[in-house]
Amino acid sequence: MSIIEPIEPLIQQPASSLCLDERTDAQRRERFEESLGLRSLIPHHDAPIAAMSGVNDGRWAPAGYSGIYLVREELVDASAIEKVRHCWVASLDPEAQLFKPVVVAERTLTDRLAREVRRGGVDPTGIVALYRDEDHRLEKLIEAKRGTTPLSTLVSSNGARTQIWCLSREESGFVSAVLEECGGSIVGDVALYRAIVKLRDDPLVDSRVRPVVRFYHQRDFGVSFAPTARLYRGPIEVNRTIAKLHQIYDVEEYSIGEESQRAAFVERVRNDGVTHRSLGLFLRGSETGFLIRTPDETVRLINHENTPDAAGRFDAEWVEKGLLRRLFDDPVDLARIETEFTRLPQHLEESGAAFGFIVNPPPKRDVAALVRSNWRLPVGSLIVRPAVPRGLFLCPLQPASHTFQR
Repeated sequence: MSIIEPIEPLIQQPASSLCLDERTDAQRRERFEESLGLRSLIPHHDAPIAAMSGVNDGRWAPAGYSGIYLVREELVDASAIEKVRHCWVASLDPEAQLFKPVVVAERTLTDRLAREVRRGGVDPTGIVALYRDEDHRLEKLIEAKRGTTPLSTLVSSNGARTQIWCLSREESGFVSAVLEECGGSIVGDVALYRAIVKLRDDPLVDSRVRPVVRFYHQRDFGVSFAPTARLYRGPIEVNRTIAKLHQIYDVEEYSIGEESQRAAFVERVRNDGVTHRSLGLFLRGSETGFLIRTPDETVRLINHENTPDAAGRFDAEWVEKGLLRRLFDDPVDLARIETEFTRLPQHLEESGAAFGFIVNPPPKRDVAALVRSNWRLPVGSLIVRPAVPRGLFLCPLQPASHTFQR
């Protein structure tokens, strides 16, 4: 058995309304509902509790072909900017450690997801991996497939179009060999990845089940990471904290009492992050925002020996294992929440958090170095943008024994 194997999935049917979960990882963590099976994993009003019900009502249907699948996504973001990206969909042997998670997954969320996956009876296939093929060996196959009729074409309500091809046995073998040679990292839906791996020991799940992964080229411009927000419940001594910040970093203060001022401050933090290491600090109830900047390309992390340089280039680590440990006597006691950066001011009030940081998008180019260093980033550090949906494919936890049919 090779490391990357073909799948024989259930595919979302174009004749029905699309039943996808297109939220980001952060949104999924915020709004997870238990004991609803597939509906917990894909919280769409038409989603059933068990996958077989979705097959019976024609929402998903067996693909009928075993192979590695090519997916072309034509996306339109909030600014009406079109993006195109491609991925290969296949099962991955986690024991090979060829593609490693580079983000911590919460144990409680992993356990909850495992229960819902088992109840739904399928892997909802939202896991994201990045591979590095410097020679672009798979590009010719992508171009060749574009000249053929896809197995399925789906159009969502926002105009995004998805095309799916099933690769032949020879094509699947070629893609598998290239991906295995490249290796890479698991960057999205890591808790789901851990849940599927955990279920391999479940007596009600076929031991052959392996996580189904969407493999994207790391240089695909249609795949990026979003800016995030990290919120903390405190307590915090504001005057002492701000004074200490001024001693350690370059700090600029901005008025953010009005909505337009807050938007301008957020934009300033994001623009500054293009050329500097910078963060934005919000305090609940305060009309002042703080732009924090460091001249260091790699930030020294506290209480970690032999820290790889790549880890110090991720701003989430600067916050978690650098800045907070310099400002607070016991930052472990700070309750942390991860959310979308756009919701930071609102979420401060809703969650009761005392303060929060705007964290600029992490460097995609440095992800590979994390794998080589066996380093995992804090929860919520990587949010793939545009979000990769669950539900396009469903892969049963009791796979049929099959052979290639193409």
